[in-house]
Amino acid sequence: MALAGLISAVLISPIWILYVLIGPLWGLALVVYFFAYEKNRNLIRLLLFLFVSGCAFEASMGVASRLTDGSSLYGMGAAYISLPSLPFLFTSGSVGAVIVLATGVFVFGCGELKLKTVANILLGSVGGGLFAVLAGFEGERMPFEARSGVIDFGFSLVFLLWQPGVAGILGLTLNADRKSALSPGAVPHRAISRARRIAIGIAAGLCLLWVVGRQAYIGFQNHRFDSLRASEYKQYVAATPPATDISVVKSAYPEQLFIPGEISGQIFCPASLSAIPWIFRQRAHGFVYMARYAYAHSNGFPNPCDQWLATVDIMDVPDSAWSRFEAQYPVDEYDPDWLFEPTVKFSQNVFMTQRNCYSWPSGRLAIELCYESYPENEDLLQRFLQKYPSSAMHRAR
Repeated sequence: MALAGLISAVLISPIWILYVLIGPLWGLALVVYFFAYEKNRNLIRLLLFLFVSGCAFEASMGVASRLTDGSSLYGMGAAYISLPSLPFLFTSGSVGAVIVLATGVFVFGCGELKLKTVANILLGSVGGGLFAVLAGFEGERMPFEARSGVIDFGFSLVFLLWQPGVAGILGLTLNADRKSALSPGAVPHRAISRARRIAIGIAAGLCLLWVVGRQAYIGFQNHRFDSLRASEYKQYVAATPPATDISVVKSAYPEQLFIPGEISGQIFCPASLSAIPWIFRQRAHGFVYMARYAYAHSNGFPNPCDQWLATVDIMDVPDSAWSRFEAQYPVDEYDPDWLFEPTVKFSQNVFMTQRNCYSWPSGRLAIELCYESYPENEDLLQRFLQKYPSSAMHRAR
């Protein structure tokens, strides 16, 4: 049975990001084992185990998210590559294991729920949690090269340890349950009662109903998401100004575009200033002036500008139509995950993202200010809004 779990984990490792397939592939591998090796031909039992074990992954993640708090979703590394924290892994590993073990014993066991069997299930669930913790601990220690390729071996290690490990624990638990039924003094095993068959059938039906309902909900959400993206793209296309041949002259004194001196502990870094000719959306020529604001005092760094607190981009475009467009869609290509939403800061209309960036048009200039540290020092934003009053026309949502 452990071999079936290992085969499932190997198949999942390259595609773990498609989390919807993790549970079903794991359940299917074990069902094939029961069908081919143990010669179990009871379709209702096999389907019940497939549905429940297939949903165990998603259920365990949901329980762990609620019990370990959202802040525990990431471990020691950067959020974009970090494995879940050890408490999260232990909780999800234990919950997933107890779901699979209890279902396996109920469906394929002897039919008598003994205290020893319950203890084995709980002990096995702890083992599942420890497998996940061990995999997470070792995965975090892997070098960056092993984590940043096509296959993230850090995440893959979680499945390569947990799935065959819990499958092996299930095999041991079933073996102990079956042996206890054959031990001297044990009550002879009778055929499965009609009530238990009905219970298995009802449970299988409920699982099927839940899976169908869940997939329908996911399909509805995906359709809604796609419709929203299509609507956003239509707005983007409609807002794109026409191509223009108006030429923008490079500023002779680009440093004057920024605010010099110290602003509430932040200072302009002239050495970071750059002026880059830019073709906006391949339709309009202009310039992008970029600079950084850093700690006004060393803060432990030899050069204060070695660690910046904010970046400011000033886009000089042909006209106000282009500045309004670039303020709302500041990335060079359409990116639905980098949409700026309208809001109000210091009584002025601006756009903002969840990535601590603000942008707004001011005449034919478009200004984008992004904070690189917490907490945000909004004095810098206020000063730039005073220097470049926003000409955006919108209402905050």
